[in-house]
Amino acid sequence: MAKHTPGPPDRLWRRSALGSPLSTEALCPFTVHYQFFRELLLALEEGGVFVLLSDARSPVFLQDGPHGPRGLMPVVMSLLPEHVRRRVVLLTVQEVLEQIVDSPDDAWVPELRRKYGLESK
Repeated sequence: MAKHTPGPPDRLWRRSALGSPLSTEALCPFTVHYQFFRELLLALEEGGVFVLLSDARSPVFLQDGPHGPRGLMPVVMSLLPEHVRRRVVLLTVQEVLEQIVDSPDDAWVPELRRKYGLESK
């Protein structure tokens, strides 16, 4: 039987310190949340911050529930150690658009504002 040689994802996983808290999960987090962890590991490896950009109108990533926040972000954040949580941000398209100032050269901004449920300013 050939010996397993750890590839880059294995090394990233070990260096990230995500392995310990996630090793006690009954289901491998990569099974359901593969893309999230894949991109998070890359952000950590590059010394960056993982930013999830979503539409605020979608309940998939975050919504108020009867017992507090629910959606995918609270689930995956609960799996991360505190020092990693500080490097994960949920940002909505609406928050980004609120920071964009319309100018005569930005004809695309009003269309984008309408698409994401914001009035043209």
